Amino acid sequence: MDLTNLDSTTRIIGLCASGLLCISFSLYTIFYVMLIGKYKLPKWQSISFLADEIGKPWFKLFTVCQAITFISGICYLILVCIFYSLAKPELRLEALISLVFAVMFIVLSSEHYYIQLTYVLTRLKEKRLDSLEEYTQLYSKSMIISKNILGWTLFFAFSSFFLIPLFDASTLGLWLKIVFAINGVFCILGFIGYTFNKMILNILYFNGMGLAVIVVSLLSFLYFL
Repeated sequence: MDLTNLDSTTRIIGLCASGLLCISFSLYTIFYVMLIGKYKLPKWQSISFLADEIGKPWFKLFTVCQAITFISGICYLILVCIFYSLAKPELRLEALISLVFAVMFIVLSSEHYYIQLTYVLTRLKEKRLDSLEEYTQLYSKSMIISKNILGWTLFFAFSSFFLIPLFDASTLGLWLKIVFAINGVFCILGFIGYTFNKMILNILYFNGMGLAVIVVSLLSFLYFL
């Protein structure tokens, strides 16, 4: 990428997007550890059980995690848009492919979390529970979780892989190449894990991808300084 002619507006947007992505994923990690450790995130029982849990501390924190993830996805898309705008002419195709996969990823992700924060939450409060399982994130076999996982695994992986050639041979550039590659690999593992119900791969994906995104967002922030 060519940073020599980077204008101040692009630099500020890049710093804000990467900074918010780093902060949001860091907060999500902290809150999710609290969910598992302090509040003992309950296993799925039924939609009526979930409706009865509204207002409890774990449910409120889980909702906060959903809102944070909604924001982080948008930050990633903005970051990829900036990388595309800075790509060298001979690498514009790779940058465009990464951007297209990022858009596909964020469409699925933002739809998922917006539905959780509005439609699902409203119907739980109103006790209108008919067929709501298929729209609920906590139900691991729901239709909507499959769509979300497709975005956060396969599409996120391809977006990461096609970003790799864009970075230069500087120290930060090389580290960005490595971490985007690692993120892509973990996302592919997640896709395989969720497709074939391999829990060990799901665990590897969830932890590896989360750490990779925090690192790549921090490196991107430093890249724009």
